[in-house]
Amino acid sequence: MQDSEQGFLMKEYETAWQMIQKIDDRRGAFARYYSILFTAVVGIAGNILIGTQDLTLQAAISISFLFFFGALAGFITIKILQSERKGNVRYRQKINLIREIFLAKSKDTAIKKYLKHKELGIKLFSNQAKNQPQGIGQTLRWIFGRIIIQIVVLLIAILAIWILF
Repeated sequence: MQDSEQGFLMKEYETAWQMIQKIDDRRGAFARYYSILFTAVVGIAGNILIGTQDLTLQAAISISFLFFFGALAGFITIKILQSERKGNVRYRQKINLIREIFLAKSKDTAIKKYLKHKELGIKLFSNQAKNQPQGIGQTLRWIFGRIIIQIVVLLIAILAIWILF
């Protein structure tokens, strides 16, 4: 491998890691923003309920719309996070390919041992495609679970409002 090729691949590798870090930061930001939105929606609805002596039709409609749009924002957040995960997987696969280009032909036993650590995310392209990063990952499972719980709470709250009305 020529020095210019090696330099190019190293820059690609570094850029891919930077992109993964940015995606992870954005993923956390979207999850936080939705949690803030959820809290705001519940707080505003609570203030509407406190401000009315009896649950009026106007209050029930207002709160229902508020909860509905909060739930809709949750679904949109999940879709955005799924899209971010696809980008994350694409960059991780790129990193693994570059890693393999640099290290797969090495005779060094320490490097060969390093390349066998699949639990650390070291996955070579010469292995089966199923060994590559895929799915939603462990972190997003927890984030999706929390968002889904929040959506369900909002939808149940809509039903509760109309049952109480």
